[in-house]
Amino acid sequence: MAAIGLHPIHTSKSHHDEQELGEGNKEFTSRGEVVNIEAYRELAKHPKVVAIGECGLDYYRLDSDSIAKQRIAFESMIDIANEANKPLMLHLRNGSDRSAYNDAFEIIKSRAKVKAICISSQAA
Repeated sequence: MAAIGLHPIHTSKSHHDEQELGEGNKEFTSRGEVVNIEAYRELAKHPKVVAIGECGLDYYRLDSDSIAKQRIAFESMIDIANEANKPLMLHLRNGSDRSAYNDAFEIIKSRAKVKAICISSQAA
């Protein structure tokens, strides 16, 4: 079984270190991916794909345009989940002055037709 999706921290170029990831986690740099909706649609058709995710909003580390990029990716993942009739696996993490949970709830409420489960979340 598999899940496919664009994780929110991969929508912007950013470095993630031990302070953010916790002891024992390897640091890495995200290259800033753009949603290839057709590629994800094709992957979602595979019978071993059982969910769309890990997707959502991560406000821990933001640059000037990352909220917009994350929202576009999240909405795209929701659309794919709706089309494939597969549940969403969510990643949500608040920032110091903004709630990813509140923003995600509003997006899900207005757009999602499938179930969602939050599998990864942390308070900032």
